[in-house]
Amino acid sequence: MFMDDISICTVVTQHDYATLSNALDSRSMPDTTVATGSAVTFRIVALNGGMTTESSPIQWTCSTGTPTSDSDENTPSLAPNDTEYHIFAPDWIAPGTPGEYTVKFFTALGTDEDPSNDTTTVQITVVQSYPTPYTQNFDDSYPPTDWYEAIGNPPPPVPGSSSWAKSNNFANDGISSPGAVMNVYGTDRDWLISPLINLGSSACKLTYKVAVTDDYDSDPETMAAEDTVFVLISTDGGITWDKNQRITLYTNTNSPPNSGLIQSFSLSAYTGYARFAFFTVGAGESPDMDIHFDDFQVQEIVDDDFGVLSHARNSASMSDTAFVLAGSEIDLYIVAKNFGTNAQSSDVGWRQAGDHGVSGSATTASLALFEADTLAFSAWTAPSTAGTYTLEFFTQLPGDADHSNDTTIVHVGVVESISIFPWTEDFETFTPCGGTVCLNNSTCIDEMANDWQNDAYNDDTNWRIDSDGTQSNTTGPSQDHNPGSGDGIYLYTEASGCTENDEAHLVSPYFDFTTSSAPRMSFWYHMYGASMGELHIDLYYAGSWHNDVTAAISGQQQSGSDEAWLERTVDLIDVGGMNSTRFRFRGIRGDSSYSDMAIDDVTVYQPPVNNCDLTAWQTWTGQDSHSLNVDPLYTSVTNLTPQNTSPARR
Repeated sequence: MFMDDISICTVVTQHDYATLSNALDSRSMPDTTVATGSAVTFRIVALNGGMTTESSPIQWTCSTGTPTSDSDENTPSLAPNDTEYHIFAPDWIAPGTPGEYTVKFFTALGTDEDPSNDTTTVQITVVQSYPTPYTQNFDDSYPPTDWYEAIGNPPPPVPGSSSWAKSNNFANDGISSPGAVMNVYGTDRDWLISPLINLGSSACKLTYKVAVTDDYDSDPETMAAEDTVFVLISTDGGITWDKNQRITLYTNTNSPPNSGLIQSFSLSAYTGYARFAFFTVGAGESPDMDIHFDDFQVQEIVDDDFGVLSHARNSASMSDTAFVLAGSEIDLYIVAKNFGTNAQSSDVGWRQAGDHGVSGSATTASLALFEADTLAFSAWTAPSTAGTYTLEFFTQLPGDADHSNDTTIVHVGVVESISIFPWTEDFETFTPCGGTVCLNNSTCIDEMANDWQNDAYNDDTNWRIDSDGTQSNTTGPSQDHNPGSGDGIYLYTEASGCTENDEAHLVSPYFDFTTSSAPRMSFWYHMYGASMGELHIDLYYAGSWHNDVTAAISGQQQSGSDEAWLERTVDLIDVGGMNSTRFRFRGIRGDSSYSDMAIDDVTVYQPPVNNCDLTAWQTWTGQDSHSLNVDPLYTSVTNLTPQNTSPARR
């Protein structure tokens, strides 16, 4: 079979104008996301698909019923197959109500012979936008309004549920203040993305708090070498993201502390609308850690603005101090930062709250935008009366345009030394908070009383206040030592929920032994549990801790929860004659949850001088009055004090 002389007939129209979608000509407007109230420039490419050189009216309409553009907008006269990149004027103002809007572009050539290509549709997503200053503190519902999560690598991530969450394990500023948290351990790519924020045309700055902690608690940790956390910006409404277009990133070389930092970054390179994202890239490697972000803020940069930073904002600043000895000298220091565009220095002063004027001052170096300086002041002598005192630190920059960051406060708890002995603490005035598991997983933290304190920085968990037995039946006491009832209070370490070798440090009040040459401390303890850990006693003097001033108590000491408590006496002769001393109970968890150890009835006393007991007699019986040989008569004497005394003899 042969075929020949085949022809195809194509109908060519004389008059045909078309609009081209972005897929056909990239100059046309694509589907897009815009902010409420923003100005949007509509653009489309028109094509003369006919055989006649001519122009055509071109128009648009919106699904909300917005009127079409002026009817007299026309393309220029185009030859066959020529195109025009047409920009409409004026700009379209996006509605104030977020939603999906459909815009139709169409030619309106009266003699058009092919209407099938006259119309192109563009989908516009209008989202809520926010002006500056914008702040999100993550204290309310999560995710916050108009924030969203996504997963995957850019560009773009896929909106959907990630592993970001809300947590208060980062207790910035010393209070329970929830923040956004991400556990960076797995290999997921997790995003938390901000709303659309209008930066306007003025230079702005981004500020937020960031901290890294151990997983699911507030203990310190460092990021793994393979982990990276990006802070990114998108200037097209979040349609595309680029790891190279970042504000900053965090790795193990700049891993933030668990106490948190405030980070500030200039956004002067950006104008208009932007989104921000926290993007975590985990490698599944140890250590297992959390990264926290809080108090996210975008605001305009002003020319003149100096601020002082709390310890939560910069760990180089002075922190709240719970136990300062009355009459002692306290070093004062604070970090000041230039938040303004003008490079300059500022005076910084301090005073005790309620005082007038300035108690002391110092001057920063000349600082550029976002540079900081740590200032030291003359020492403050703590008052002789116990109580909580507030110190105010404040900048004194003439013409400061933002007074919101001028002042920060530090709380100092002043305590008096205990100097009257014997002294006893039975813990009966302490109030349990009701938590039933290790501090890392508990819903509350026990507040110690009478100047006792859980170490906030150097251990893994806390001592807890309890009565009537711990939560586990096979570890811990069933009641306190004295009065020996279910209502009696004792302190203990909860092993459930903690891990092996986790430490809990309980620190005593201060003691003044200047009139005590050889003080002693005694306490009662209960250590029942098949996996019982260790209890150590440490002593603070001469400005540092001295560990294990007596032999550690290790392993199970009782065979049941009802078995009697045991007493240990500790010689404190090393601090005889000293002031400003403390002791510490250092509990170390065993290898399972059967490791609840408890203490009760702590007593500090000075034994009486030359306290000797007569413990034995040796007697003799004579033969007769003529041949009596009398040997010396001796008594055995036990010395109960450190004073040297000779054995009694007669």
